[in-house]
Order: sequence, then structure tokens, then C-alpha cells
Amino acid sequence: MEYHLTGTTSEVTVDDRGVHIRRTKGPMKGAEKTIPFAQIASVVLKEPSILVGGFLQFQPVGYAGHGLHTPAQAAGDENTVVFAKKGYDEAARIKAAVESRMGQA
Repeated sequence: MEYHLTGTTSEVTVDDRGVHIRRTKGPMKGAEKTIPFAQIASVVLKEPSILVGGFLQFQPVGYAGHGLHTPAQAAGDENTVVFAKKGYDEAARIKAAVESRMGQA
């Protein structure tokens, strides 16, 4: 299993080890984070509109999230990938794949 989504400022890859988020733009460019499936409590998918991008957020166990509602809020969250309309189908596949593995080692 491997999925990949390139967002506006970061990209996410999902493989058998977990979720890997890498920043591709901005002040955090080059920063990488891996979240094992066992540490993911939920996945939030916000569908993009014509004017506003969507986002895919991976909430780790114990995450004190701040209730993201817009891509602008999501852009600063290290567990979130903001994407354009064309990325929605892949984001939905990633959400389903991660949810099927959540809590597993």
C-alpha cells in the first residue's frame, strides 16, 4: 500500500509504516514528520471549493487540536496537508486507507 498527495505547501505519503508529511514550501521547508498508524486517533478531510482549498488532517492520540475550519488555519498545522480541488479524490483514498489502519502497530 502506498498513497501520495502533493499539497500547496506540503506533501503526504502513506505506506505500511504510517503517514509521512514533508513541508515543500515556506519557513518549514524540508521539515518531515512521520505518524505511525498506532498513534493516529482520527483523520479529518475538508473538501475544497472553487475558491478555497481543502485539507487533510491527521490527529494523533492525545492531540489537543484547535478545530480547523479553513485552509488558512490548516496551513500552519504540522499534521495537515492543504490541497487544491484536483487532489480531493486522492485525499479521500488516503483518509479511507489510514482509517482502516488506525490504532494498528
